[in-house]
Amino acid sequence: MTATGRPVLDPLIGEARARARRRRLGIALAVLACAAGAPALARSTHPGAPRALGVCATPPSGWRARAQELPGAAPQLALTNFRFGRLEYLGGHDDPRLHWPRGGVLITISDWTSSSTAAMRSRYLPVSAPLVVRASDFAPFEGVRDLGRRQVALDGRLLEVWVQARPLTPAAIAAANRELARVSVCG
Repeated sequence: MTATGRPVLDPLIGEARARARRRRLGIALAVLACAAGAPALARSTHPGAPRALGVCATPPSGWRARAQELPGAAPQLALTNFRFGRLEYLGGHDDPRLHWPRGGVLITISDWTSSSTAAMRSRYLPVSAPLVVRASDFAPFEGVRDLGRRQVALDGRLLEVWVQARPLTPAAIAAANRELARVSVCG
């Protein structure tokens, strides 16, 4: 018995209880984070399709999609056939922890419509659906080798499209274009 009248517990039991409390707290925080993000995703006109402001996509089997809306940044939709990089590293494109598999493709689409200036708008060339990247769109950019970049206006949305593939081959560009064809303006 302790001075407070409580029985002395085995230190392992106390440690297990502390881990259980931390686990419950972590689960509660994860549920709250998902609930906070759900309204942004629920506005999509495509059921289950991740959406970044007015752009959404429905990835096929083997692909993943993630929408991200952060204060002070353009809403972003990311698509990949492996795993996501951390968004704070150029949308995941130059994340040093990202391990690229052979045939890996990472696509990010930023919607600059609501935060663009008049000077920016002239740099976005009008295009019709579907979105595509060409081999000529690939060049080094901010330390990222072979990053395909296009700034386009699609159905009134100003989109910056980034595509990276390892290795960069015509087949990888074709795979990226198949996924870009699934992207639509939905708001």
